[in-house]
Amino acid sequence: MKIIRFEFHDEIWGFSTVQLKKLNLFVGASGSGKTKFLQSIFSIANFIHNNVESRAGNWFISMTINGVAYEYEWSAVAGAQGLPTVTKEKLDKVMSSKRISIFVRDIEKFTFGEKELPKLSPVTSGIYLLKEEKEIKPVFDGFGSIYRRSFSGADLAQATSEVVIAKKTLDALKKADTQSLGLDGSVVGNEKNVNIGHPGAFYNLPLGLRLMVLKRTKPLLYKKISDSFCSVFPHVHELIVKAEKSQATILGDGYSPNVWVREKGVGSPIAWPTFLPECRRSCCSWSTCLRCRTRLST
Repeated sequence: MKIIRFEFHDEIWGFSTVQLKKLNLFVGASGSGKTKFLQSIFSIANFIHNNVESRAGNWFISMTINGVAYEYEWSAVAGAQGLPTVTKEKLDKVMSSKRISIFVRDIEKFTFGEKELPKLSPVTSGIYLLKEEKEIKPVFDGFGSIYRRSFSGADLAQATSEVVIAKKTLDALKKADTQSLGLDGSVVGNEKNVNIGHPGAFYNLPLGLRLMVLKRTKPLLYKKISDSFCSVFPHVHELIVKAEKSQATILGDGYSPNVWVREKGVGSPIAWPTFLPECRRSCCSWSTCLRCRTRLST
């Protein structure tokens, strides 16, 4: 999913139309609304895809998903119990010569295509309610590809924590046998057509395991991440990912995928825990931004 234009306003905040590109940098003084703007994107995506309570306000999003253009509007006011209640929702497919209404609804009615539906939940997105419909599923999946990444504090600690995997899992990685990995369903497929899965699930993996998966299943992407990291820190010769024997698991011997860097002119590589925070943040951010299709991070 690629967001082309985005608007949001509520009783307090109002953002004029923002045109987004492939990579976006938000710069402004403290309190100017940078985080608020990003949060408004994450909020509507989380609401649509995960049915997590949103907030009252008005959103407009112009986007492309798999080369198809869509426009989406959602307006809601605080209901009797404080839950945001829809006043207007609209999803259109935008063609070069015409606009096709997929669904539209207000307080009184809900029209899907040319058919009027029974009154559905006014506190749930129509995209979520109709997510299994052929015309809507790509949009539902597209909003699922928007997620928040943070590269400091507890988020950085989680991303750089150590994980122990069983020898069976390590052997599957060495063979790029992704069907045998069983990592919360986040890695599935086969050697010829590997699908690393939903970005949000994949990037919950600690960095060492994440990079090892990429190295075995997407070697060209892994090389791009490694080269990008080395270009930021010119004293670094190479990024190294390997598994060391660790504590045993219920499935037998355990191994911990870890990350090292080898500096130019230095014989022994440096282990991940001794990285400077800037190096750790950079490695996490590169492995995220070069993998995900929607580049929104804080």
